[in-house]
Amino acid sequence: MATPASPKQQFLDTYEREHTTTMRLLRVYPTGKLDLRPHPKCKTARELAWVFVLERGVGTKAYNKEFATAAPSGSPPPPPQSWNDLLAALEKAHKEFGDLVRSASDQELSEPVQ
Repeated sequence: MATPASPKQQFLDTYEREHTTTMRLLRVYPTGKLDLRPHPKCKTARELAWVFVLERGVGTKAYNKEFATAAPSGSPPPPPQSWNDLLAALEKAHKEFGDLVRSASDQELSEPVQ
């Protein structure tokens, strides 16, 4: 009987699978439609892709407990104008956050945030 995957491995498996799906979609998204807003309450493709980059940074800051010591910084930085630069930033942020999780022990990941 196979040993069930740890919560950390389950997260990493899902993280990689969802990233692959997201990148497949973003790579074929028509660059002429990056600023299309399908509804006034919706984000554009450019804004949404940038959210993916920022949320990985938030995950890293939360893990490193940076929010407990940092003053609020206001608005997040704007996305790169180039779609290829934005996708590269997403790939970089994805790798860095994934590496952080992979390098952490199961115990470190299960400790309550204080």
